[in-house]
Amino acid sequence: MARTDDMPSATPLTGRVQLDANASYFLISPDIPESYAVVEKEVQNKSAYDPNSVKIGTPHPTTGLSAYLKYEETVNDIGNGLFEISTKYAKPPSTWYSFEAMQIPFTKFSGTTVTGSGNIVIRSSFKFGWLNLQGIQDVRDFNESNYVTSETKQGSINCVVRVKHEYKASDFTSIKNGTLTPFTIQTAGYEANLQNGTSGNIEDELSFPFTTGTPSKPIKYESGKYHGSIYFQKTFEIVSTFKI
Repeated sequence: MARTDDMPSATPLTGRVQLDANASYFLISPDIPESYAVVEKEVQNKSAYDPNSVKIGTPHPTTGLSAYLKYEETVNDIGNGLFEISTKYAKPPSTWYSFEAMQIPFTKFSGTTVTGSGNIVIRSSFKFGWLNLQGIQDVRDFNESNYVTSETKQGSINCVVRVKHEYKASDFTSIKNGTLTPFTIQTAGYEANLQNGTSGNIEDELSFPFTTGTPSKPIKYESGKYHGSIYFQKTFEIVSTFKI
């Protein structure tokens, strides 16, 4: 006697019939914690199959798996006019951190001012330092002409930075029309030293006392697509004492 318990319950087939809600689980990348994905198996008449019927970013239809979003679909001809459909769904990973080495630019500046009148001239030197700054011209509201003489040093230092990895999903409509904004659009700024404006000269060592609890302002952003409708953003920040 032929067994029928493995066969789809709908006869004849109407639409997609689910064979297995979680036919497989796997990690998309071993380098990304909690990069979980699940594979759903379905079957459908080849003549009725429409690859656009389930959009990218559609939640998994099974209760308990709705946090997983579709990102890929493949079909396999299993005969008798049927397609077996394998759909992969990814879950946005939780926020996590890593560490990377990168070159951090810096600018140091010292200026000497002249005050007084007549035969009395008083000279005072002031020191300044910035991280993630290519040149003094990038500092807003800084008037270099206040100084009668000045010195400038520029360079970069190799530094290990902490990278924050975040993931968010956008809906299919926003992907199609270009309105997707999964993250706040920001520009990395520069970090001023706490001793800026105090007496000193260009050779004075300036320290930035960053820690994991009090990191620098973000010094770099990266963003892109993770899978399907899920996007990532990486935020780079310094979390250890930095000296220039």
